[in-house]
Amino acid sequence: TEYALILNKYADIHNLTGEYTRSEKFFQESLKILKSVEGNNSFNVNTVSVNMGNLYVNQGRIPEAEKLFSTAEDFYRTQLDDPAVEYAYYSTLHNQALALHSLSLYENAIQALCPSLLSNQLIRARLIMS
Repeated sequence: TEYALILNKYADIHNLTGEYTRSEKFFQESLKILKSVEGNNSFNVNTVSVNMGNLYVNQGRIPEAEKLFSTAEDFYRTQLDDPAVEYAYYSTLHNQALALHSLSLYENAIQALCPSLLSNQLIRARLIMS
């Protein structure tokens, strides 16, 4: 698992530097390892999938990115009691909204962000009350 997560980091670096082919190769290898060890639906698999979705957004492959974001969102939503999963969930919603925005689906992008905006309001209300 550790090696797969290192590959994920390498993939992120290549994505940030515009080396998309190498990035995709590392993401695919990371996912292959993680799925063989953890199964198809784990926190790590979904995290790498979201990162790969970000790569697809950079490449203009929005429908493919949207599919990865939606799958991860569904997984994360079932485990929001874990702070790490909650953070990943809202980050995924943000990424999903950016992808929808790039397709000029502005209302859908706003709807994707609504749970995130509501969560931020609840967090602020808790801080004010404490």
